[in-house]
Amino acid sequence: MDITWKALDPKGSVKIWVASENTFKEGKADEYKLLATVPVSNEHVLIDVKNTPSKFYKIAIEGLNNTVNRWVVLEEKK
Repeated sequence: MDITWKALDPKGSVKIWVASENTFKEGKADEYKLLATVPVSNEHVLIDVKNTPSKFYKIAIEGLNNTVNRWVVLEEKK
C-alpha cells in the first residue's frame, strides 16, 4: 500500500497503524497494528499488507500533535 501525506512541519516521525477489519461496527474496538514508523519529512511510505489480506483497511497516520485516518476499500476484480 502506498501511503502519502503532506507535512506542515518536517520535524519528528509518524506512526502508520493499520486495521484490516471494522469490528467497531459491532461495538468492539478495532485492532490496529503498528506497521511502520518513518520521518514525517518523507511524506510517503510503502506498507506491505500481504500478511494481512483483506478487502478493507483502516489506515491511521499518527504524528506528534494529530492523527488522521482513512479507509481503503479494494474493489473485486470482475
